Amino acid sequence: MFKKIKIIDIATIAIIAAMYVILNTCLSSISFGPLQLRLACILHLLCIYNRKHIYACVLGTMIANIFSPFGLIDVCFGFIASSLACTIFYILRKKNKILTSLLAAVVVGIVIGFELYLMYNSALVVLIASVSAGQFIVYCVGCFIIPKIIKIAKN
Repeated sequence: MFKKIKIIDIATIAIIAAMYVILNTCLSSISFGPLQLRLACILHLLCIYNRKHIYACVLGTMIANIFSPFGLIDVCFGFIASSLACTIFYILRKKNKILTSLLAAVVVGIVIGFELYLMYNSALVVLIASVSAGQFIVYCVGCFIIPKIIKIAKN
């Protein structure tokens, strides 16, 4: 009924989650707030290659968001946004990566835009648009970088 999880899977999840936290923490000045470019989200594209990477990205997001100016609220909203985005990448992995990135970016923009609306009480549409745009830029960069990293790792 239950599949056994392998040590290599646990190690891979931990490494990817740690990479997310490190990237987000080192680049925290551009990772939080209404105008954000969360470069750590480039790792979401790893979910195209293995569904177990969803756990890694979501865990990394939750840990990184502990250090957010919004703390626990950001952990909760980040969990939702990251879970949805990573699941979109996994489910649509055989589709056009740019269009999939756009969908994932808009979903993240809606979730995080709503969170920022609650925190800043700014214009919701502007917040959704700015977060979505930042995510889409990161995802598009990831569409070109992640496959190259995967290819190098396999050799």
